[in-house]
Amino acid sequence: MFRWNKWRNYLKIHSLYISESLRIKLLTFIQSGDNLGFAGGNNVGIRYGKDFDSIILLNNDTVIKKDAISILVSARLKLGEKAIYGGRIYYYSNLDKIWYDGGKFNEWTGRSKHLNMKRLKSEIENNHDIKAVNFITFCYVLIPKFILDKIGLLDESYFMYVEDLDYSYKVWKSGYNLYHIKNSEIWHKVGTSSEEEINKFWAYWYYRNSLRFRLYKQRGYKKFIALLLIIPARLRIIFRTPKLFKVIFMSFLDAIKK
Repeated sequence: MFRWNKWRNYLKIHSLYISESLRIKLLTFIQSGDNLGFAGGNNVGIRYGKDFDSIILLNNDTVIKKDAISILVSARLKLGEKAIYGGRIYYYSNLDKIWYDGGKFNEWTGRSKHLNMKRLKSEIENNHDIKAVNFITFCYVLIPKFILDKIGLLDESYFMYVEDLDYSYKVWKSGYNLYHIKNSEIWHKVGTSSEEEINKFWAYWYYRNSLRFRLYKQRGYKKFIALLLIIPARLRIIFRTPKLFKVIFMSFLDAIKK
């Protein structure tokens, strides 16, 4: 015990000495004081780091490969500041099974999907290290300062879910690029908040926000078609899981409130 206390005190002093002498902050914890949701919480960090060249958003339930960040940064330096960048994401529970391998948004349906989802790495042809996409999950994304200045912060009205589609859509429609960097690899501890089990929390926020996105962000006749397609999709969910009827109905009412 004595030796441990001795080393613990030494490390504390040593760490303080390095920090003060070099004026380096290795970690900064920011207490928001409240649950601001995904967008709100990330916006706190983005505002803090607004003077940096780029910001990387990374879920707290992820594990990253050693060179993942450096590969993503190298892509940003190569392809420029007028784009956002994402990497390949695997299931943590199955290290070779893909959760996200680039994303595709369909304006006609108003829905986005993860490419190669649930496929094994060995099943994928790895012909291109970099791929242009029109949707990036914000589980792991690099956003240059240029894009933040042009597009702004994440939309906090969503609270949870669909805010990454909203932001990707703004970037895409503003004429900027979205790049998937497959060699930048991380693992995500996917849980019930995403797609393994439809629970009431997920159902309320996802269905509220997916309708809200179509209503207030999409435009023209594609918006009209996307809204029509919501009806059969919601009915299928209700018939499959009747206990979600009230939640989905409340999500509809809240979505149409401006």
